[in-house]
Amino acid sequence: MVKYNNAYWGGKRCHFYIGNKMVKKIYRGNTLIYQVGFDSFTVPAGVTNQQFVIPYNVSKIHIDCVASKGNGNNGGKGGRVQCDLSVTGGQILYITSGAQASGNLSAPSYNASDIRINGTEMSDRIIVAGGGGNQANSGAVGGAGGGLTGANGGNGYGGNSAGKGGTQTAGGSGGAGTPVSVGHYHNGNVGTFGLGGAGSYEGSYEGPSGAGGAGWYGGGSGAGDWNKNGAYTAGGGGGSSYTHPTLCSNVVHTQGFNNGNGYIVVSFVE
Repeated sequence: MVKYNNAYWGGKRCHFYIGNKMVKKIYRGNTLIYQVGFDSFTVPAGVTNQQFVIPYNVSKIHIDCVASKGNGNNGGKGGRVQCDLSVTGGQILYITSGAQASGNLSAPSYNASDIRINGTEMSDRIIVAGGGGNQANSGAVGGAGGGLTGANGGNGYGGNSAGKGGTQTAGGSGGAGTPVSVGHYHNGNVGTFGLGGAGSYEGSYEGPSGAGGAGWYGGGSGAGDWNKNGAYTAGGGGGSSYTHPTLCSNVVHTQGFNNGNGYIVVSFVE
């Protein structure tokens, strides 16, 4: 005998049991007419604000949110956030999955991955995996994204020339150039809420420094130096990750997890 409980016949929720075992799917012939929860799915890189409507019988889902690495072979690896997210039936999630950029190393891009509710603005993000910083023209590495504070990039000429990682409250600071009597320098730029700082670019001298990675707060960009010792550029800092303090539970942060394009896996929690 099939029994049911927790039934809302207005189309919101209904759980069926055979004995003590929940029936998760019911078919009429080959047609699925009832299902508990939903099948897990993956959102690939490059998708922006894809909508997912929470089914009415679901109150918690699992998110595996992975950011992209930074631009360049030595771009910083993207961060990862795993957590359970409390949701309500009918709620709309907006899902963005970051992609690795190509082209100018000094140009920042949104290579973080995130989940948003109540809108599509940066301030609507409730889960963010921080992206890696861009490498510099000189080959200095980009900082790894992820964690509560992103990692710093690789130095160029001076010991403080690397872009710094974004934090929970501010963008990473830009790298500091070194003043010289003959030559020039360019300080890096601070990261902002969501996006990394833009790198310097001196095409006829040292070339581009690395931009910061995107994240909850973006990483700062690296400095550029040109002097009698040569041309130097520093890598960008990684972006920070974030989870909403009350909506997210069982949170695991991993810095520098992904050496490719970002993705997000959404699955049902029974």
